[in-house]
Amino acid sequence: VQFLTEYGLLFLIAMFFGNYALKVSLGWFRTLAKLPEELGYIQRESLLYMTMVVGASLLLSMPFIWYFRRQSVQSVVTGVGALSRYNLFRRISTGAQLAIAMCCIFCVTVLMKQLHTLRQGDLGFNRENMAYISMDIHTDDAKTATFEFLKQQPEVDTLFFTHNCLYPNGAGHGRLSPEEAPQLSETVDVYHYLVDEGFCKFYGLQLVEGRWLNEESDVNAIVVNETYARLMGWENPIGETVYRDRVVGVVKDFNNFSPTTPVPPCYFENSKFYNPKRDEGYTLPSDIVFRYHPDTWPSLKEKLEKFLKEGGGYLPNAVRSSCAEECERMLKSENNLQTLLTITTSVCILIALFGVWSMIMLTCEQRRKEIAIRKVHGATVKDILDMFFLEYMSLQTVAAVVAFPIGYACMKPWLEQYAVQTEISWWIYVGIFLLVALLVALCIGWRVWKTATARPADEICKG
Repeated sequence: VQFLTEYGLLFLIAMFFGNYALKVSLGWFRTLAKLPEELGYIQRESLLYMTMVVGASLLLSMPFIWYFRRQSVQSVVTGVGALSRYNLFRRISTGAQLAIAMCCIFCVTVLMKQLHTLRQGDLGFNRENMAYISMDIHTDDAKTATFEFLKQQPEVDTLFFTHNCLYPNGAGHGRLSPEEAPQLSETVDVYHYLVDEGFCKFYGLQLVEGRWLNEESDVNAIVVNETYARLMGWENPIGETVYRDRVVGVVKDFNNFSPTTPVPPCYFENSKFYNPKRDEGYTLPSDIVFRYHPDTWPSLKEKLEKFLKEGGGYLPNAVRSSCAEECERMLKSENNLQTLLTITTSVCILIALFGVWSMIMLTCEQRRKEIAIRKVHGATVKDILDMFFLEYMSLQTVAAVVAFPIGYACMKPWLEQYAVQTEISWWIYVGIFLLVALLVALCIGWRVWKTATARPADEICKG
């Protein structure tokens, strides 16, 4: 009853502050997590979670209560063997908290490194300071007016018309069957682009072998990517034919789809000899792609929006965006995951530091006479500090040995779903270990220093 009364009071206090924090952060959390449920549903789920926590805590605590209740009065008063067992339990608990915190830090670090790779890493093409306007349903006059407007803007460096925007993907779509590609077990999507030499240079596509298309003479010629050549089983793709088209070059694989989508097979055709909408009165390609000077997209976008809104009522339907905005749109779920995981990690670190703080406070109080006697026998302040820090570094080392393999086992399968993956470098382990060591040192340093510098006579006479 004594235990349940104390624990119930702590639980009520925690539940009060937890529900208050829930109400304060509910709107932001629902927006971030895309939850359509109402407040009542979330409160019921929170209450269910709290009940589960209380039940699990009681189940874990009852064996210890039963054990101590069976101790004799003398053993409880003298504490024979109880203190060492209690200290062992506290060390295990603190080590578990440190392990959970280090595991969460590891996962967040790998997630942030992967996001940096997806934003700044090599995807096989250039996407920095680039934007596009898609005007598929607009007349040639509207396209020409938009092109001339962009051409006059000082922020714009290079621009041209194209049938297919590379990022986001605007390619045509087809199918590749097992009869055509011996490496396939089922039909897959294949994409084709209508390009010219300027398109390939603009996006910085890298030629692996062969040559680019000749705009004047290559009528029945294509350039394929590495995935296409591999699926077709070609060891020497140059000179191979697909229907009546001859392969004249192979381009390095590039990922312009969702980051979790494997690189699909694709090929490039000469756009000069292809215009499917000529009979419908369209002679210009539907997309305008352009490169702007660094850090000028906000001002350029504002002027572009104003121009399109004043374009007679039909230009506002044009789709426009920058490659950076498209990248962030594709990484929206990863960004939300990073935010939630960062908050969880911060809470875990805070809990772990509270555990370390409470443990060092109790340890210093229990061992104050021992420390005083050590100082009487010649121990220096440095010796006392080393004793405590060595103990906690050993505890952290054990926690790291447990946390890092678990973190690796969690993040490695997560990374494997991406077409472009970051490396889990050695410095991640070292950096996390040193960071946690610094936090622990800052947490316990003041209390250990105060205990180590106290006068031995005062400590022995206390109590």
